[in-house]
Amino acid sequence: MRTIAVIPARGGSRGVPGKNLLRLGGVPLLGRSIWAARHAHRIDAVFVSTDDAAIAATAERFGAQVIHRPAALSGDAASSEAALLHALDTLPAHPGPPERLVMLQCTSPFTTGEEIDRCVAALDNPAVACALSVVPDHSFLWGISPQGFAVGVNHDETRQRPMRQTLPPQYRENGAIYAMRVAAFRKVGRRFCGPVAAIPVPPTGPEIDDLADVTLCAALESARPAPPLPPGLAALAFDQDAATLPPQQAAVLRQHGIHPLPLPAPHALHDALQALSLTPAQLCYVGTDLECLRLAGCAVAPAHVAPELANLAHLLSPQDGVEQTLAWIVRSLIGAREASGS
Repeated sequence: MRTIAVIPARGGSRGVPGKNLLRLGGVPLLGRSIWAARHAHRIDAVFVSTDDAAIAATAERFGAQVIHRPAALSGDAASSEAALLHALDTLPAHPGPPERLVMLQCTSPFTTGEEIDRCVAALDNPAVACALSVVPDHSFLWGISPQGFAVGVNHDETRQRPMRQTLPPQYRENGAIYAMRVAAFRKVGRRFCGPVAAIPVPPTGPEIDDLADVTLCAALESARPAPPLPPGLAALAFDQDAATLPPQQAAVLRQHGIHPLPLPAPHALHDALQALSLTPAQLCYVGTDLECLRLAGCAVAPAHVAPELANLAHLLSPQDGVEQTLAWIVRSLIGAREASGS
């Protein structure tokens, strides 16, 4: 069954201006969502629905296809479902309509490909029409009665307070992943379009709705061992006159299937890729050459570079200088490969 991911990402945002292009861990929120979808084995194509030119350019740079959303579906009152229906109606005719649809939200920056695959896999059960990601929640919830008094929602405040361990399992929607059968979704126009499967995922952080959420997610990201990276990287290029790679690190990279490419000059990059039968999408480039940054599937620039370089970089390093940035990305690449067992 063909499955597509659609990421709604309009230009306007009241709580955090420019939120979808905000960098977290050096990567725009939109880019993190696209890379997560590209890591999912069950996603056949990734689309971004937007009304914004800068978001569209970023989406294409990170490997997604763009669906240009009309202004009538891009205001504060427009629903995500409306954007999804518009996307389904305007998809390319080839290779045919999808049977499964996944909506991802940029406001959940720690989504993984494995979590997306688990939500899609729930639809393998013919009784399930849709699925969503949730996190375990052991909170005692309260509401307000018509008389203005607090009343228990998932507990009875008029009885002896139960122990948390005795409460039935409950989960909170984390706003990250929604998977649905296209036919069922089209029939009712809602993401919850029939029997729902709840897929528990780790509670990695909040949805980003305001600046306090940004601060918390930035703190959580700083504690993570490696930044997000796209799938399929097979070569690491860097400016030879600005950085060196210790032989031991080069050997470890090769063991993990990544070819180190110290470039005597930026124009040598095309020849180096051709010699290895690799495409630019498989290349991670660390440096400050404009053409190399434009070419690479994962372009990494040092911190505090000029705006035109920063705009081209998929990932901005926390380090200054190419030498320090190279050392940082090598640790990240090796750590990611060791964590995945590849």
